[in-house]
Amino acid sequence: MEKPGIYIHIPFCLKKCPYCNFYSVIADRNTHRLFVQTLCDEILQKAPSYKKVEFDTVYIGGGTPNSLESDAIVEILSTLYKVLTFSHETEITLELNPECVTKKDLDVYRKRGIHRLSLGTQSFLDKELAFLGRIHTKEKNLQAIQYIQSFKTFSLSCDIIMGLPEQTKDDLQRSLEYIDTIHPEHLSVYLLTAEEGTPLYSWFQQGIISQPDEERVKELWLFVHEFLIERGYEHYEVSNYSLSGYRSRHNSKYWNNTNYLGFGPSAHSKWGNIRFWNPTSLETYLQKNSEPEFEIITDEQTMDERLMLGLRTQEGFNVNAISKKKTKENFLKTVYALNHDAGKVLLKIDRGFLKATLEGWTVLDTLVEQLVEKLIEP
Repeated sequence: MEKPGIYIHIPFCLKKCPYCNFYSVIADRNTHRLFVQTLCDEILQKAPSYKKVEFDTVYIGGGTPNSLESDAIVEILSTLYKVLTFSHETEITLELNPECVTKKDLDVYRKRGIHRLSLGTQSFLDKELAFLGRIHTKEKNLQAIQYIQSFKTFSLSCDIIMGLPEQTKDDLQRSLEYIDTIHPEHLSVYLLTAEEGTPLYSWFQQGIISQPDEERVKELWLFVHEFLIERGYEHYEVSNYSLSGYRSRHNSKYWNNTNYLGFGPSAHSKWGNIRFWNPTSLETYLQKNSEPEFEIITDEQTMDERLMLGLRTQEGFNVNAISKKKTKENFLKTVYALNHDAGKVLLKIDRGFLKATLEGWTVLDTLVEQLVEKLIEP
């Protein structure tokens, strides 16, 4: 059985980006310090129940984790290691935003055993960074990367956002050419999504900005795939690429239905068939007077999630997990019908695993919606 992981949510940003729906706030240093103390108290209170379990990943995300002092990051990790058991090969990832990266902080991270850094580059075009509401520039990206790679000890992951309104293939290629030069070990390529409740969503709804054409976005997505595959990257999940041996071990736990614990406001956990999460409010979190919400995950939900998440990955979904013979038969009939109706292979069966082809990945939401219906049939 795969070992579980730890997620730590740092809810602070210097500025809220108009497309982001992750929980974050802008706060002063005093609030930062109070948060770190509260977070460490939460770990000390809840983690001992899991002391006999060995963990092998820690992911510190946000927000902007490196908006905290580096000593605070060290304190959080020291608290975790004080009460939990970790593998000798634990992957520790820290998310960074380029505007906050310093050599001094990087040296502190290195000494504390953080060896994987996820940098929110998003684009290497200043016009795109401005549209996304980022406060860094292309030059800040390059400076942060130069600092990180000068240590020669960090594994680097970069983010690229594609599918921006008016984004052209040439625009995207310019960012990818910087990636080619930098050659990070890992790359996440996210499609710009207008999440309800964000300013970007309102802009689209009001017609202030036009949504990009779906066919054009598909062409760009396929272009990214070809560009990165040609340069030695493995496309191991819909939005993620890595050089050999550098997949995100922590994020793979989500896709593989592995247990994980979350600490901090809005942080989610999954342990066995129970999912639980902290309130999405820093104020409530700091008051320490609220219990996590939770839900029991039904067998039906588990199967749906395994299908949805499995098809996002190169490994796919284990069809043999469908125990009812009739359900499996109808499920497979739907797979063949989807391919037939599309006039192309969107899904394939490989050694008992259902996998989406490259074309299938471009319409994955539609495929999953129709396949899930067959899983819930009596």
